[in-house]
Amino acid sequence: MPSTPPYILPPLWWANKPGSILFMPVGDAAEECLGILAFMVRHGVMVVDHETGAPAGNLEPFVQTGLLGTGG
Repeated sequence: MPSTPPYILPPLWWANKPGSILFMPVGDAAEECLGILAFMVRHGVMVVDHETGAPAGNLEPFVQTGLLGTGG
């Protein structure tokens, strides 16, 4: 990859040169997805299988306790 724009941002002109190393933080997408799922479940969103339209897994205990709503 060339070390010139638009391949690398201008402040990183020293990147991708012999003897250089560039560390970039990478977020954990799984953690973000689980956080969004937990937020949705906490607010009563029913989790369903998008292909069948059926509830994903056995959610009946969670519906009975009131954690999940039936949407009806």
